[in-house]
Amino acid sequence: MKIIFRVDGGFKIGMGHIIRCISIYNAFKKRFNDLEAFFLIKKEADGISFLRKKHFKIISHLSIKPNLVILDINNPKEEDLKIFKNYPLVCIDSNNLAEKYADILIDANKENKDTSSKPKRLYGSDYVVIREEFLPYRETKSKKDKILITFGGSDPLNLTEKVLLLLKDLENLEFNVIIGPSAKVSISNIEKIIKNAKSKFNLFFNPDNLVDIFSETFLAISSGGITLYELAYLGIPSIIISQAKHQIAIAEKFEKLKVGINLGMGDKVKKEKLIKVLLELLENPLRRNLMSKKAKDLVDGKGLERIINEISAVL
Repeated sequence: MKIIFRVDGGFKIGMGHIIRCISIYNAFKKRFNDLEAFFLIKKEADGISFLRKKHFKIISHLSIKPNLVILDINNPKEEDLKIFKNYPLVCIDSNNLAEKYADILIDANKENKDTSSKPKRLYGSDYVVIREEFLPYRETKSKKDKILITFGGSDPLNLTEKVLLLLKDLENLEFNVIIGPSAKVSISNIEKIIKNAKSKFNLFFNPDNLVDIFSETFLAISSGGITLYELAYLGIPSIIISQAKHQIAIAEKFEKLKVGINLGMGDKVKKEKLIKVLLELLENPLRRNLMSKKAKDLVDGKGLERIINEISAVL
């Protein structure tokens, strides 16, 4: 059983697509003992380095005959899709071009209004991929007394430093700050901000125990990406600051469903707006609890299992 994951990731576009594909690989590995996975990745050395450290096989072109191709890239072009036309193809968060070539389309941010038989559409939050290590933490009783700050694996807009500068004068709060594996932030700048801050900021650099850090928090300031769904699964409301245009739709969806508050693109966020929203949520535990309940209702953690079942049925 051979699977090609056509995926890109790194500093410019983030690491979320790669992390999601690894989760799918791990789930398939439990069903197919003879599974071989190949990551076809063409952009950004950070993504390639990340995969090599985890001992995955990297290819730069279609050099094998796979049993399945899973394509998880933003806005694929015709040439990205056409080369896989002779193989079962699953496209995740793709564009309209994929409908011509895919056997299965997966998009947690869309609703399925097209019931045509091909391609099969796995749309909506029932098909959110949550990493396996998050699943046991949904009902954890650990103390939740911190605010999470996380801007993904790469933080291309350097929002971590910007947000710390905006929040440094707030008093008597405690923050968990996560810096991802491909983030090009200035550690010295961040440490200087924290040293002079009036609240406590705990720094974590590419931590292995990500879910432990998440589970200590009751509120998150996060970019708009796959992380939002992981936070929702844990029942953590979010203040959302997007890094890229493709994240805006997710942020708007979360605000519409009342599980997050959308502040727009990170390069346009103002100090007054962020602090106003944060303080309003801190002063209104009833609203936070309602957001937490709605978040858990949105994501049940069974999306990966549903996806594997649907893909397995066409192999």
